[in-house]
Amino acid sequence: MSARTLQRRLDQCGVSFADLRHAVRRRLAAVMLTETTMPVTLIALHLGYSETSAFTRAFKAMTGRAPLAFRNEAGTGAG
Repeated sequence: MSARTLQRRLDQCGVSFADLRHAVRRRLAAVMLTETTMPVTLIALHLGYSETSAFTRAFKAMTGRAPLAFRNEAGTGAG
């Protein structure tokens, strides 16, 4: 499927690509933070962020908590 076709189909559903990407990143980040001991830096890279600070800012904007605080509140305690 071409990028333009995907964009048209998402538009038909009332979803933007950016919104979809943010939702997927938020869900994957939450899973990686709570179900693994993977360092935050590695999670950021896996999710396509070029820097840990960019991931931290985005995650905090999405959830209201920094990644390590989210992980600690979830009880995994890995950092």
